[in-house]
Amino acid sequence: MNNTLFYNWFRLNQFKFNNLHYNDSRQGNSLHYVGYLISGHAKFAIEQGKTVFASEGDAVFIPRGYRYQSYWYGNPVVFESYGFMAFPQKEDINYDFQIFRPNEEQLNLIRQIQKDRTVCCRTIGLLYLLLGSIFSIISVSPDYQYNAIINKAAEYMRRENSFKVSDVAEYCNVSVSGLYAIFKKSAGLTPIKLKHRILVEKATELLTTTDIPIEEISRKLGFGTSGYFRKIVFDVTGKTPRKIRKSARVGI
Repeated sequence: MNNTLFYNWFRLNQFKFNNLHYNDSRQGNSLHYVGYLISGHAKFAIEQGKTVFASEGDAVFIPRGYRYQSYWYGNPVVFESYGFMAFPQKEDINYDFQIFRPNEEQLNLIRQIQKDRTVCCRTIGLLYLLLGSIFSIISVSPDYQYNAIINKAAEYMRRENSFKVSDVAEYCNVSVSGLYAIFKKSAGLTPIKLKHRILVEKATELLTTTDIPIEEISRKLGFGTSGYFRKIVFDVTGKTPRKIRKSARVGI
């Protein structure tokens, strides 16, 4: 394996914030993360409308692709953040978002990584020792199979511009009715609503970074008419396509 590619699978960082800091991760991270709150406090708005809190001395595990928002407050907030692509055991185990209190062995490993966050064989080895320790105490997601299907559906929707829900269901190897049931149980929205959100994300990028006419964007993204496109954009964002484009140009 290419060493550069391998080392890109890891992120070893420390973040410092003063007062209030907000982070929007509703699109989901590309890596799994383990973090340790050295000082300050954090609030996480996680899936299914739940809110959880972390304080100084708490650790957090965030699985790859998990959608959440975080609010950090304190003076200062200091947070160790370790991202990784692959689990130290079988990848088909899916863990849930969780806040926990690390034991002395885990704290010692965190302190060793903290001394030198350079991504190298030594720090990666320490990280996997840490992961091997904490995965024996954190819980497996009860809906991990459903989450995997939802993530796979979202991946397909982001890759394709024009598609039907039946295309998504076929890609995920489930029936259309099964796909709707999975979304209702685990995501709290329908596949159509997720489709609209993702298409509007794509539309917003085209509106703010190109001069492609609105009608052409509508056709490119598979909307039947430009009027329907405008309606969906407004339903999702509260703005018309023209307003989104104008706001980007004047820096609002």
